[in-house]
Amino acid sequence: MAPAQKRQNPAIPGWHSDPSCVFVSKRDNTTFCASSTFLLTLGIPIMPAKISRPGNWLTATPFPEKVNTRSSNLSIPQTDGIWAPTLRYQQGIFCVIVIYMKSIYGTSTGLIFNTRDPFSDDAWTVPIQYNAESIDPDFFWDDDGTAYVATAGTNLQTVDVTTGALGEPSRIWNDSTEYFQNIGHADLFHNANGHWWSCALAWRSGSEGHTYLMSREMVLTSVIWKQGDWPSFTPVRGNQKGWYLPPSNNISLVTDLSPITGYHSYTISPPGHPRTLRLTPSTASITSGYKNYTAGYDGTEFTLIMRRQTDTLFQYSVDVSFAPTAQDEEVGVTVFLNQVQNINLGIVMLPVNATNRTGSSLTLHFRFLVSGLISNEKDIPTPFVTFVPHSWLQAPIRLMIRVENETLCIRSLVGVYATSNNGKGATKPCISRWRYSGLAQEIGNGEKREDLSIMKFGHDMTNVSHYDTCTNLARWDNMVSYGLANGDGNFN
Repeated sequence: MAPAQKRQNPAIPGWHSDPSCVFVSKRDNTTFCASSTFLLTLGIPIMPAKISRPGNWLTATPFPEKVNTRSSNLSIPQTDGIWAPTLRYQQGIFCVIVIYMKSIYGTSTGLIFNTRDPFSDDAWTVPIQYNAESIDPDFFWDDDGTAYVATAGTNLQTVDVTTGALGEPSRIWNDSTEYFQNIGHADLFHNANGHWWSCALAWRSGSEGHTYLMSREMVLTSVIWKQGDWPSFTPVRGNQKGWYLPPSNNISLVTDLSPITGYHSYTISPPGHPRTLRLTPSTASITSGYKNYTAGYDGTEFTLIMRRQTDTLFQYSVDVSFAPTAQDEEVGVTVFLNQVQNINLGIVMLPVNATNRTGSSLTLHFRFLVSGLISNEKDIPTPFVTFVPHSWLQAPIRLMIRVENETLCIRSLVGVYATSNNGKGATKPCISRWRYSGLAQEIGNGEKREDLSIMKFGHDMTNVSHYDTCTNLARWDNMVSYGLANGDGNFN
């Protein structure tokens, strides 16, 4: 038996709920994983990695966009979309079974995809559809070749993976005080050494479970599975012992954007603005959920580009060049959970008297706005609006999100948006110098890991000598504290 070794969770930090992994020896001893995407449908990333180096997960291909587009438009509530894929490998074929949820109609559709080449979008089949009576499908093949699917409930039934036909279903936890809670959707697989592992989703919340930091994340734990016996799982903890693994690599990525043609609302390095990303503003705004709790039911499109938060404490920043002329034009940064739950700092063109929106003169303002459902735990702060100092308009303005307290808000995605807020404006802001850095990772009740083995991400798209403003979204209790920084980076 190989010696035990300490390793750290989460294995893939950030929003990677409902993970499923399979080891394929015939693919160079590679482990492939998939996870839910919900409102980011239609794509599911298929992530291959050598399990000997668990920090080196790469995206092989986004899942094929072969779900009928018209049907996908029926999936409009904030939590609809692709739920809980299971990835398997059988006789040279990769199979994915998943639920496509359309809760507004009270229905869900089961989908089965197949491919012999997970690295090719075109190689995936058009999905086989079946009537899904329950969510979270998991399937396996028995020794006689019969395929079974297990779903929430918990039910077990046969399934024909070529037609989607299902057999008759058969119905088949104790609480804990651990920091990692709601551990589920567990998958079992082994590596080239024959060691068994389990991947699962988990919350980092502690037993009270009021706040679970970065939504549902993927954890990895070792398993002992003796022949003829049930598998025995190592408890999931931030620091734990398990099968030996070589150390992970620290990855640092800073890239320049090459001048290529634009796609839809995004243009890379437009003429006169090298190494920037130019955004074409959408008519609608993600901040509409501030007063519209049914946002999302109108099928609106947004100019919004985001990345996953992968650290409990982190810093994210971009530089913005923006010279609007029409009222309500806006560009900003967002901490985004969904369309009715987000935190936004925008640069917006408003009347000089922005409080009652009177007067013919317009000027740029900073606007801090939280969209969220009122809860018993927290009050939603009122919007805050203030002038952008005139001296700050001569150079790009840096907008920053910095989280310094892990206990007070839930978040999943951070990014940049641009909108006319249903107005007549069409000014296209240019975004440069994208930065994301992890500051610390919470791995236990009050236990942090600050010497992170993380990916630091950045785009050096232009040389900006100074910055002007940032927001500190560190503390959200009964209010959100924030600050505007001057060119020296000092908060006022």
